[in-house]
Amino acid sequence: MRTMSKTLKKTVAGADGFTLVEILIAITISSLLILGLNAAIKQTNSAWSKIKGQNRINQKNRLLIDTLREELGCAYFPKIKESEVIAPFSISTNQQTTSICFFTLNPARNSSAQCGYPARVCYKLQSDGDSSKKQLVRTEQLYSGQVPIGAENEKVIFEQISEFKVFAAEPDDLSNTLSWKDNIESTKSPPPAIKIEVKYNQQTNPFQACIQILSDNPINDN
Repeated sequence: MRTMSKTLKKTVAGADGFTLVEILIAITISSLLILGLNAAIKQTNSAWSKIKGQNRINQKNRLLIDTLREELGCAYFPKIKESEVIAPFSISTNQQTTSICFFTLNPARNSSAQCGYPARVCYKLQSDGDSSKKQLVRTEQLYSGQVPIGAENEKVIFEQISEFKVFAAEPDDLSNTLSWKDNIESTKSPPPAIKIEVKYNQQTNPFQACIQILSDNPINDN
């Protein structure tokens, strides 16, 4: 019995094991692997969040363009008296804001119970009280002929917008080409096309889209 005990002690004493240095190295390597995996997961989540954010922005842009295309396709030009200050179609740009206003037979976002009436709609960029924060607002006023009816409805379409620009294709006096203008008024017909630029706070480059209304002449993009 004593012989077996001595043999067991010798076997245990002579068995190979991990030293403290080896254990510390293993812990360090495991920690580095975990940190690297965590960084990769964070990077993947960040990229996915950016993609989702960009998809939401793209959906908003498509909605805006589709709405404008639908409303401009049914642009309405009522007879305006010379004393009236409202133009049937106008694009106005200054240091504070940009707006596009026109009459349409098909107000795409009409939330009123009164349907079948034309409306004057305006899209404009305005501040929400903080100079660093801007929003795109749509106003709608129903009309019966030349007479406004009901109250003007106002709705915020998009927030966190830094730029909203509208350009109309206008014929050049010296040639048959069309050039982009950011201040126009028309009492007879809409421009052949309009160009929209929208830039959100988190974007570097603005989104651009051209809405073709009618075109008999080539457009000069300069």
